[in-house]
Amino acid sequence: MRLNQQTNYAIRMLLCLAEKNRIVPQREISSEYSIPSSSVILIAHQLREKGWIGSDTGQAGGYYMLCDPKTVNLLEVILMFENHGTISRCLESTDCCKRASDNCLMYTVYLRCQKLLEDYFASISIADLLNPDIDSVIDDNLKRYVQSIEK
Repeated sequence: MRLNQQTNYAIRMLLCLAEKNRIVPQREISSEYSIPSSSVILIAHQLREKGWIGSDTGQAGGYYMLCDPKTVNLLEVILMFENHGTISRCLESTDCCKRASDNCLMYTVYLRCQKLLEDYFASISIADLLNPDIDSVIDDNLKRYVQSIEK
């Protein structure tokens, strides 16, 4: 799975707004998080529609978080900005391969891998990414996930 640049920018923008916890001008987001100004505008529009961020216009305008960063997980952001969120075309449509109806062994492998990725990204919130001990957060999330599938 290769995430597109818009997804990367959206995650960075959410991180910026969550970290600063104030109205952040477009220029500041763009320069500090290496996001082109045109992309900030496009991404902000989609994030506003989702209800995650707000914006103020004028001299002191900019963008700000509307929701708690703990409530936004990476999977939601990925699915919002990716044209497809699957690792293989066969998970999107059985029409892409004539083997799909023949109990293809790879289909099961791809499906399980897809589930692992989705669960992993769903377990990490924007707030988690701001934790200085992010490695521990990820390790804990993975341990909980492994324990849940072993039951």
